[in-house]
Amino acid sequence: MSALPVESFIVKRTEFLVVAKEADVVAHARDVAEFFGFNSEFFSSAESLASEAESKTSPLVVFISLLEYADQEQMLGAVRHVHGIYARSQVIVTIRGNESSEDRQQLRLAGVHRFILHHEMQTSSKFYYLCSLLVHGTYLPVPVTDLFPGTAVDFNGFHKLPINQNFLPVIFAGFVFSDKKYRRLESVKQVYVKREELNRYRKYIEAYHDNRGNALKKRCRAMMMSLMGSYTELILLLSLDADHHQETLQAQLDQFADTAVSLGDYLKDCPDTFNVIAQSLEFQFCKHERGPYVLAYALFIAQSCGITSLKEIIMAALLSDLGLLELPPTCYRQLQSRGALMLEPNDMEKYQHHPMSSLNRAMLRELPLSDEIKSILVCTHERADEKGFPNQVPADKLPFESQLIHFCKILDGRVRSA
Repeated sequence: MSALPVESFIVKRTEFLVVAKEADVVAHARDVAEFFGFNSEFFSSAESLASEAESKTSPLVVFISLLEYADQEQMLGAVRHVHGIYARSQVIVTIRGNESSEDRQQLRLAGVHRFILHHEMQTSSKFYYLCSLLVHGTYLPVPVTDLFPGTAVDFNGFHKLPINQNFLPVIFAGFVFSDKKYRRLESVKQVYVKREELNRYRKYIEAYHDNRGNALKKRCRAMMMSLMGSYTELILLLSLDADHHQETLQAQLDQFADTAVSLGDYLKDCPDTFNVIAQSLEFQFCKHERGPYVLAYALFIAQSCGITSLKEIIMAALLSDLGLLELPPTCYRQLQSRGALMLEPNDMEKYQHHPMSSLNRAMLRELPLSDEIKSILVCTHERADEKGFPNQVPADKLPFESQLIHFCKILDGRVRSA
């Protein structure tokens, strides 16, 4: 009797589970899963999960299409059923957009984490960004050596099991990180922190690491991670029409600006600054999302040169590529896989319009932008030789802050390709 290969007994974690029967929704979900290489499963209905689901652990993300349901109670029933099976998964649902705010709140209470409108899936790249963030940007690695035995921690830490890729909780908020546990984790070298707890992790680093040498580098890295967490949450609030809350948006903007200013203060005294920035966010999601890197470079250069318009730089860098999420899915895939220079003429035209789309989206969200910030924002892809886009602005009309952000985009691209 021949032995079965070991792999047959190992169930790899499903990262992306899809519950949908509409052909176009299923096709979009498959495209996303294939593009990012998600380990995925597909089901035609929520009811089929109880008998067909083979996963023994919760997927990172469950995506449910609610388009087939005729009323709110049916939608709530489907969400509750799925949430009852996969209580630890992040749930995305697609809806038509005619639901009331009360209906959406009921769905949130039933277990929905994010909404995306059906037409957004069809016409934009927002679904790609959202799924990439939730699958590849929910658990983020931090070095075990950043932590000190005998210290109280205010965040949870996870160990990623090497075989099935599950995240096992090993550090618990509110408890003391024991010397025994530290010794056990030393061999794995890193633990994972959830994106929503990055600010707590950053405060821990600030409490136990000083402002000198390698300790300052750790502070910079933690601040970069905290900035990334705030940045991505803002991008979702600004771009997803069904998830917009003006009060939440303003609070996130304030937190983001404060974090960015603090990062700038750290970077100006940090040794080996460019390498610290380049190596701070080395995880999969940030292969596609470069905004925090560009802002960090811009802040460091601005402070080194004595530039005082940091607020304008922070807001313009935050919003400069927001319009990329308005690109059609096919254009977005080509941009991410081949780069802007390799786009077909039709896609290039859409891509070169994205600075205006960024401004339009910011105006739609009623952001309090000065005329100066608006001018900086739409010129972040212009060039001194008047060969930039979207308007080929003459060199003497280009805001210095726009040129700085444009330079930092080029710098980041060169660093990545080095």
